[in-house]
Amino acid sequence: MDTAVLHQCCEASLQERITFGEVVGRLIEAGVERYHADLVRGETTYYMPDGSSHLVATKAFDTRPADAFSPDGVLAAVRSIQAGRTKYLTFCRQILERAASATSSRCRASAPSITAAAARPMSSRSPAADRLSASGEGDRRCPPGRNRRRG
Repeated sequence: MDTAVLHQCCEASLQERITFGEVVGRLIEAGVERYHADLVRGETTYYMPDGSSHLVATKAFDTRPADAFSPDGVLAAVRSIQAGRTKYLTFCRQILERAASATSSRCRASAPSITAAAARPMSSRSPAADRLSASGEGDRRCPPGRNRRRG
């Protein structure tokens, strides 16, 4: 795993020097299967097909998370950044404003958070690569030892 690419993608995203599609393209080239960005904790975890992962400290946002989940609002934010109409920092704030904390019996998403598998054009997506969830809505899998409810 080339962790330098992961750090470069985080830095470029926070500086808004790179689009969401470019980030995903670089991550795919680096062999990343999916990633989970925890906007409240300021951490992004990248997962490889072999089960390994790498955690990158990022920017924690001070925007207060929404009290209620807005699936339409989250979907609009996701589609906007995928289409290149929204920059990364605006997208993160939109997610925070539209996505409430998500808790399942197995794990706690330190909400709001984003889990993305890929952002290829719809015509080239495979069903497995077309997962994107916000605040744990949708893909609620927790990797071993990660996002477990603490104390």
